[in-house]
Amino acid sequence: YSYQVVEISGTEDYIEYDTTKHNFVVTVTDEDMDGKLEVSNVVSAHAGVSFTNNGDTWSNANINFTNYYESSDAHATLDIQKILINESLSDRVKLSGFGFTLYDESGNAVSDTAYTDAAGETQIRWTISDAGTYNYTLKEENLYNGNEITGMTYADDIAVTVEVVDNGDGTKTATVTSTFNSDDEAEVTNEYKLDAAEVTFDVTKSLSGRDLNNGEFEFKIQQVEPRADIPVIELANGGIAYND
Repeated sequence: YSYQVVEISGTEDYIEYDTTKHNFVVTVTDEDMDGKLEVSNVVSAHAGVSFTNNGDTWSNANINFTNYYESSDAHATLDIQKILINESLSDRVKLSGFGFTLYDESGNAVSDTAYTDAAGETQIRWTISDAGTYNYTLKEENLYNGNEITGMTYADDIAVTVEVVDNGDGTKTATVTSTFNSDDEAEVTNEYKLDAAEVTFDVTKSLSGRDLNNGEFEFKIQQVEPRADIPVIELANGGIAYND
């Protein structure tokens, strides 16, 4: 008797099924005429496959089918929200133009530098092939549109962790967390400080007919918009002193 063992292929496209056909021949006899048929020999058509006579049964341990499972890459996404502390800067420097780069544990950039838009938002996307835990570092460029800004304090490096899980259905899921957020968003805060500007006015007061007395006349400097009056005191020599 000739037989063939084959695997019935499934429908999952993420599994490569084994199409090997194992053929073997079974010889059945009744040599001792005892009213029972006996299997006298089992022969495989494939090299390396042999059968063993165990008395009443024949067995083998060499018919193997190997399938291959493959799942797609995981897609990781990190949303970045830029926060700039200093209202006086908002009219001159918008939140766009700040650059961020993500580096792996070996110091290699996993994507191109991402720049924020007018809302201070940007996104970094990258792919990961294998399941596991991955650690990254998000670094901010200490530049704005390629230029240094005096008084700007940039954010420290942000640690980013990605957990990649194989779902067993040909797909992988990437879960992104950062030291600032438990979800896939990193808030990056910069602080901008302005040094006070100093302005000096040299003004002379004159009085015709007699000498000036110290503090006899008072003056003020006023800013038109926004309005901010600054007190001024006249000195005896006709000079004027004020404090800003």
